[in-house]
Amino acid sequence: MPSTDWPILAELLKLPDWMALSLPINAVPMANPLGGLMSAVNWMQLNEPNLCFGSGQSRGPAQWREIAQR
Repeated sequence: MPSTDWPILAELLKLPDWMALSLPINAVPMANPLGGLMSAVNWMQLNEPNLCFGSGQSRGPAQWREIAQR
């Protein structure tokens, strides 16, 4: 659960309920402490923005709402 001290990007952008935005950040350490003539340590980072449309479909039918017709 996100900390309440940090703003939620989807709320700042005022996205509708049927859009979900996330930015997962993954950092993976890599090390070779026993290898060869020299040990090596490094890390790899991946930032991946995700935008999902229609996430309300995973909710129960009691929570469904019709999209307003124009």
